[in-house]
Amino acid sequence: MKIITKYSLLILSTVLIIITIFDYIDYKQLLLQIEQENLLIDVMFNGWYVTFSFIIIALYELITKNKYFKVFIRFLLVLIFLGILLKNVIPIEDFDAGVENTTVFSGVITILLFLLLGLKKIYDNKYKLPAANSRS
Repeated sequence: MKIITKYSLLILSTVLIIITIFDYIDYKQLLLQIEQENLLIDVMFNGWYVTFSFIIIALYELITKNKYFKVFIRFLLVLIFLGILLKNVIPIEDFDAGVENTTVFSGVITILLFLLLGLKKIYDNKYKLPAANSRS
């Protein structure tokens, strides 16, 4: 059970990838292309940015050490996941666009946080004062 809770967001990310693939492949266009050319060349995958943002946020959750921030990120990701699953059921106009925009905006903020963390580590390593040898 501990493994499931630890890697729950990666499991959700995998499920989201599968759902996104099934949602955004245009089967009619694909079948028409197969009939005309006998090739599988142009399979358009339109929802990649939402999936990418979701996975970036999940990876940030894995490296974060603050317990309360982890809970907040998990809560946000579960809400986004449920919004993506139920976007065809909820009768709100442009609900799916709102969920996608929220996910992408959160993903951009996460990428900025990754950059800040990386720059902070580079700065700390570059200007790290050498430890004084204390031989008495």
